[in-house]
Amino acid sequence: MFGEFSASRPGQGSGFVYGPTAGAYMQTSRHLGLTARGSILREGSAIHVYEGLLGPRISAHLPRFTLYGEGLGGLGHAGYQVPTPTGNGIASGWGLAWQLDAGLDHHILPHTDWRVVELAYGKVYTGRTVTSTTISTGLVIHLF
Repeated sequence: MFGEFSASRPGQGSGFVYGPTAGAYMQTSRHLGLTARGSILREGSAIHVYEGLLGPRISAHLPRFTLYGEGLGGLGHAGYQVPTPTGNGIASGWGLAWQLDAGLDHHILPHTDWRVVELAYGKVYTGRTVTSTTISTGLVIHLF
């Protein structure tokens, strides 16, 4: 299981949105696994991105470190700017979403890793496509 603090730049001149990301992954072999994750990124801007994603994971285990990559798909809800007669307004909608992640975990205690950094790039297809670049850090707890 993992919990992260994430900062995402969803474009459209909105700056960054912040919030938690949580999920779990299961290694099905030494290098392959499956990840499920959800994000609620809504602080810091009127724009927001919520996602629930699932997909394959590949990892390389080094002494005290793990490098990994993920390709995920699922559903997302995003807010985006729309022109109005008085300026810009905010609209939102549900749509398909995908995300590519790459990260580095550092083994700090038995059954505990520090997720030093995770970088992600993804899209949510709503009334207007929202493209996000995200950076995260957090903790990973190994149950097995």
